[in-house]
Amino acid sequence: MTKEEAKSLIVSTVERTQGCKATQVLCLVENEGDMILLARDYNVVELIAELVKERKLVEVEYILPAMNYRVKSFLLPALTKVMINSSE
Repeated sequence: MTKEEAKSLIVSTVERTQGCKATQVLCLVENEGDMILLARDYNVVELIAELVKERKLVEVEYILPAMNYRVKSFLLPALTKVMINSSE
């Protein structure tokens, strides 16, 4: 699997699921063989960061009040519009 194929697999997984937690990307890859190759050959976190920089994915980072020591991340397909509503 080439790097571009790996990136394409991540993008297609996020698009197919209409968004997912960054930590779930590997688990949501449809083909188990592809999942194993992706996990073995590439740093998925780095690939996701590249895809966000290339604007092929949208990443929303957030901190929950009960876990203010941890940044969580949600991935969305490219061109997704994000609207924030807050009680503050």
